[in-house]
Amino acid sequence: MTGIGHDTIVDGRYRILDRLGSGGMADVYRAEDLELRRQVALKFLHLRFAEDPEFVERFRREATSAAGLHHPNIVGIFDRGDWDGTPYIAMEYVRGRTLKIIKAGMNTAASEDAQRARMPGRRLPFGGRVPKLSVQ
Repeated sequence: MTGIGHDTIVDGRYRILDRLGSGGMADVYRAEDLELRRQVALKFLHLRFAEDPEFVERFRREATSAAGLHHPNIVGIFDRGDWDGTPYIAMEYVRGRTLKIIKAGMNTAASEDAQRARMPGRRLPFGGRVPKLSVQ
């Protein structure tokens, strides 16, 4: 896959605006859908996975399965494709904090509660228990 940067046009339809982040299996970019005039998030599979046919098929199944889900807490899937040898999913762009930031905040809050638990005379929320917070 050629480098993706600002103003790169993907499949003649999506114009890259900026990079939102990267995870274990994909990079995510904010883009403008030039046909429908809306912002979308484009998720590109990392090259090392794009060369594995089984992984590519799993990625495509993920897009197909997710496209059938409709819930306020799940982003909508608009499209899937292959650009310059790399599979991608076009999905609803939701402005706000990333899951990574939200998780970091939760871990910080749990750590602060744990620190307070060690201080004499301090009360904790949740009936005095330090909750285990996990986001999956």
